[in-house]
Order: sequence, then C-alpha cells, then structure tokens
Amino acid sequence: MNVSGMLNGGINLVGLLALAAVLMPGTAQARDNSAAVEVVPVAESPSADGQACCRCDARNELRFFGPVALVNQQPPNPAFLSPIPAVATVLPPGEEWARFKVDLTNHLTMESDAGYVMRYDFESLRFEPEYHIGLSQGELSVRYMFGYTGPGFLDGFIRSFHQLIDQRSWVRMDTESYHYECRLEGPQGVIFEGETDEWYFGDLVAEFKRPLFNKRNGEDALSWRAAVKIPISILDNELLDTGGMDYSLGLLYQRQLGRRWRGYLNLDYVLISPTDWDQVSHNNIVVMLYAVEYAINPRTTGVVQWRTHPNPVSLGGDQIDQDSQELSYAVHHDLGGGTVLTFGMTEDVQGQSAPDVSFMGYLSWEM
Repeated sequence: MNVSGMLNGGINLVGLLALAAVLMPGTAQARDNSAAVEVVPVAESPSADGQACCRCDARNELRFFGPVALVNQQPPNPAFLSPIPAVATVLPPGEEWARFKVDLTNHLTMESDAGYVMRYDFESLRFEPEYHIGLSQGELSVRYMFGYTGPGFLDGFIRSFHQLIDQRSWVRMDTESYHYECRLEGPQGVIFEGETDEWYFGDLVAEFKRPLFNKRNGEDALSWRAAVKIPISILDNELLDTGGMDYSLGLLYQRQLGRRWRGYLNLDYVLISPTDWDQVSHNNIVVMLYAVEYAINPRTTGVVQWRTHPNPVSLGGDQIDQDSQELSYAVHHDLGGGTVLTFGMTEDVQGQSAPDVSFMGYLSWEM
C-alpha cells in the first residue's frame, strides 16, 4: 500500500473541497449554534453559539462542530505561538464554554542537511485547558499548555503497523525502540537539547475573535481573530518557552457544501519572537488550514483536514527546512447535555517538520 500516495491524494481532496467551500453556493437550510449546527427543517430551537458545543433539542438536527484543534508539536514549534484551528462563528454575549485536550505524540526524525543534524526520538503527552466567553464585541478565549516528555510506549505498535502495511521505513526499523533523544546540532555545536522524563509548562495564550458576517446562521460566515502568547512559563525550558511574546492575526471562513457537508478555511500570520539560539534564523510564518466536516448523524461528525506552515526557525537546508504539512482525521460526538467528545489522529506528510503521529482526545462543554 502506498501510504505517501494516499496522503497526497487526501491532501488534494481536502484542498479541492475547501476551494469548493468558497466557490459553491450554500444549499442547506442551516441554523448555526456556533458549534455550527445544520438543521433539517423540523422545529425551532434556541441559539447558543459555541465552537464545539450546542444546546439544540430537536432530534433531527445535524450538528457541525468545526475543525480539529490540533497543532504541530515537532520541536521547535511548541516554543512559538501556533493558532488553533477554529470555526468562523462567534459566541453571543454571556455564553461560555470550555475544553480540555490531551495529545499523545510520537516523534521520530533523523535528518542531516547543510551541516545540521536533527535527532528527535521521543514521545510527548500534552494537556491543554481552554476557556471561551462571548462578549458584546466578539469572543475572548485563553488557553494554557503543560505536559511530559519521555521515551514513551508507542514505538512497538507503530513499528508493527508499518510492517503490516509494508511501509518499512529505514528510520523506524533501524532506530532503537523506547529510546529518548531530542537534539538539534549545527556546525558550531548543539543548538538545543531536551531532557527525558521531564514535566514542562508552556505559556499563556489569549485570543479575541470578532465576526465580519454570518449568513444563514453559520452556512456562510467570516471572522477575524488576534492572539498573543504571554511568557509565564513556570519552569525554564527552552523547547517550550522563548521568553518572548508572539502575536498572530488571522481570518476564519466557513461555508455549507450541502446538507451534510461543511468546509473551513483558516489563514493566520504569526509574528515570531526571536530566541537566543545560535546558528539559526527566525521567520514570521503564515499558517493555513483546509478542513471538511461530514455529518454522519445528528450527533456525530467526521473531519479531514490539512494544515501547513513554514518553519519558524530556518537552518539553511532544503530538506531540513521544508514546510510543515499535517493530515488529520477526527470524529466529534455529542454526548448530550452540552458536552462533546472528540478523538482523532494526525500523520506527517513532511517527516522533517512534523511528528510521525499524534493521537488526540478532548472534551468540550457548555458552562
């Protein structure tokens, strides 16, 4: 099985569907309850705008919960501001919702290019609580990230899976399992190096989102957002905290593609705060997300999305500086009572600039 061909084909499909989302006229009669809810015309239900939660009571309504809140965790990306994929609709004043996210990521990158050596072989367990509130002029949110790094336990499973599909990557097969290494070296020595069995604490991110238009209750919506990363790291960790403030400004768009389909496009520009790392240059980056969501039934949807951006740190090599490209798959399920469960995974398309695989789960709930 040609996994690379499948991934590239999936990326092309996501791009085409996202383009269709912009060009096609909306065809569904939908009411957005900001978790984006498409309604099969049955009965009126109260509006409660929330990115991943809704309060609709009619059983025949199709709910849309938005793209998957996954970002690139390959070093050194976690040290910088990374906009989270989001819907274009905004919470109404006084509405609140929260989310608690857990990511388990397996990193395996062994690359030498232009005198630099990148050796990432470890796992990270990341936790991220998040809070949103609707204000008179838009939506305010804050989030904080902390986690743990170590040798992990997924290497054997991933190795067996690669053998099963006959994709015997020499890096995976020739690398010792359950081993920890996180190091970037340049011609003049080590640039940064992580430590195993270590808890880490990141920075606080505050974001404000304001609507530009919202037609037909979320069928066709556009908003802008701005975010700032505030350095408050509890422990000194150069891989998670640059000590500086990063800023981003972006646009969020969504459009109905049919009765059961919705497309999303996120475009963000991130201003990067330079680090004190030697032998590297820093780049402001553009982050793009294309996503499509399919309503399987009134309580469950599936999402496919592609996210890409340049590296915030450049080393000067064609291979080692390739753009990050990640393909994600996820399922949202409404548990009732305003609570939504999401689980999914992400695969790297460019192995030098994204983790080998990430597994994710989170709960979102209305408050």
